[in-house]
Amino acid sequence: MLRRRLFILAITILVSATAIFPQADLRSRAEATNFEETSRYADVQAFIAELQKRSQQVRVTDFGTSVEGRKLPLMILSDRPISTPAEAKAAGRPVIFIMGNIHAGEVDGQDAGFRALRQVLEGQGAPGALDRLVWLFVPVFNV
Repeated sequence: MLRRRLFILAITILVSATAIFPQADLRSRAEATNFEETSRYADVQAFIAELQKRSQQVRVTDFGTSVEGRKLPLMILSDRPISTPAEAKAAGRPVIFIMGNIHAGEVDGQDAGFRALRQVLEGQGAPGALDRLVWLFVPVFNV
């Protein structure tokens, strides 16, 4: 009986983890190239889309458009369905704002931010943080 319960518990944990992150290999371009390359705008957009697809705690909007017509992405992470900075403020929780990079070519903060947010979503870093905080992340400011 105990063996069966442990087996069911193990399967439940595995299925839950798989439902959140069906492929554990989501990595930024920097991580995928052993930090020899950095993410371009298309890589950023693809990473954001995949992260959003894998987690209901990730919402994506934009905070403007570049002179070239490209959207400036804003990621919102929370355990609540918060979709705008105004909703984040109204939630009554501390709001953490992270600016990934300001100048093109200076993308260390972007890649570090992606890694940190992914680890939070996977439960590897800052357990329970999304229960108590709202995170706003701008991975790229100057596209």
